[in-house]
Formats: sequence, C-alpha cells, structure tokens
Amino acid sequence: MTTIDATATRERATGRQKKHTAPSTAVARPKNGPVVAGTVSPLTMLNAAIQQNVDLEKLTQLTALYERWEANEAKKAFISALNAFKVEPPSLVKNKRVHFDTSRGATDYTHATLDNVSINIGKALSKHGLSHRWDVEQMQGGVIRVTCVLTHERGHSERVPLEGVPDTSGSKNSIQAVGSTVTYLQRYTLLAATGMAVQDQDDDGRGASQGKKPEGSGAGAGEPRQPEGKTAYTDDEFAEKLKTWGQLMADRKKTAAQIIATVQSKRTLTPGQIKKIRDKEPKE
Repeated sequence: MTTIDATATRERATGRQKKHTAPSTAVARPKNGPVVAGTVSPLTMLNAAIQQNVDLEKLTQLTALYERWEANEAKKAFISALNAFKVEPPSLVKNKRVHFDTSRGATDYTHATLDNVSINIGKALSKHGLSHRWDVEQMQGGVIRVTCVLTHERGHSERVPLEGVPDTSGSKNSIQAVGSTVTYLQRYTLLAATGMAVQDQDDDGRGASQGKKPEGSGAGAGEPRQPEGKTAYTDDEFAEKLKTWGQLMADRKKTAAQIIATVQSKRTLTPGQIKKIRDKEPKE
C-alpha cells in the first residue's frame, strides 16, 4: 500500500504555481474613476533603459532627451526664482557723493556704489537660490566688455553684457581708468540682469564740464559718465556720422575698433552707440 504525503504534495504544487505567476504591479486606482498612471520623466526612462541593458544608440538618445528636459526644468526654476526675488526686491539708494573742481568746471553727482548695489542684491538673490558674477574682457581698441552672469542653483544662467572705454576723467592713470569703467559696467549690468533700478536713478551720466543738471535731463541721462571736456552726440548727429562710418567699414578702410578709438579721443560714445557701430562692420 502506497502512502501519499499530502503536505509535501501541496508544497510542490504551491511552488509550481508561484514559479509561473507573473509579478504584480501596484497601481493607484481611485474609488470612482479610471486607473491613474504615474508621471514618467526622462530620468525614469533612462534608469529603466540602463537596467534593461538597451543598446548604446537608444541610451544616447534617452540621455540627450534627459539633458534637454533637465535644462528646461532648470530654466523654469530660474524664472520662478527671479519672479520670487522681484516680489520683495532690496532697496537700493545713492550712498556716495562725488565732487571736485577743475579748470574746466565742477563735477558734482551722487550715485550708488558697486559694493552697495552688489551686497544688497546678492543677499536678496541668495534667498531664492540665485547668485551673480562678472566676466571681464578687454577688446580691440581698448574697449572693455563686462558681462554679468546670473545663475540659479539648478544650473541655468542668463548673461547681460555691456561695453565701454577706459574712463580717463579726473586725471586718472591708465590702470585707474580701466578700473573705473569696469566698476561702472559691473554696477549697471547687475542692475540690468536683475531688472533693478536705484531709487532716484543715478545722475553720474552727466557731462562733467557742465556741472550738475536736473535729474533725467539732457541726452546723457542714464548713460555712462562723460569724460571731462568731451561732449556726447545728439541722436541726429550720431545717425549722420554712423552713415559715414558704415561706408568706411564697408570699403574696408577702417575697422569698428579703429573708428571707436578715434571717435572717443574727441567725443563720447554710449554703450548703445558702440554696439551700433560694431553692428555696421561687415561680417567676415
């Protein structure tokens, strides 16, 4: 008589059943409504592909997709942080007066110093994961380019460049002239990058030989300081001159850098005017 071990039989049967049963996947199912699928990000897809040992071509495509997605997410985070910064912006006020007399007249103006602007804006930016720095370049013809780089902690950056020539006003030596222009451009590129303005906007863009003028008056309002003894172009004067300069560059008789250097030895040019001259130069 054969004896059957019922317990062992049940265990073997249960084992065979588990072996052929597919693993279950937990899915969130609302009480009333269809099944809701979870959000699948490119990172999730990339991780899944790595685990499944997909071929190199598909892995490269997924990596590129993830990098684009991550860059877009970083840009959205940057915009959101900058918007939050603008809700409670720092207060920027003029904190320094400059006054000196020369044989050509008096210079008298007030402005917000770079350290005042940078410290106040920097503290407010850091609360929202933002920071700033500057890149400085010396171009042909002595032109100085300063670029303010505003960066979010997730990696997205925005850049605001501005150009100018060494500020030789006030009997500065060559190094001081460069430093003065760099400081000026750092201040204004930071203000532009963050969309900020000094309360009762700076008046250090006035003609030094003409003394202090009412705020917001004159062609130089809001533009870089005019060196002593040199006057700025009116809009009509500059437009007429630009035609002549453009023709010289078109005929390859002068470069933009040469024209800028020559003009600035006699007159002043704003960063906007310098850009218009450079834009007229034929591209190689």
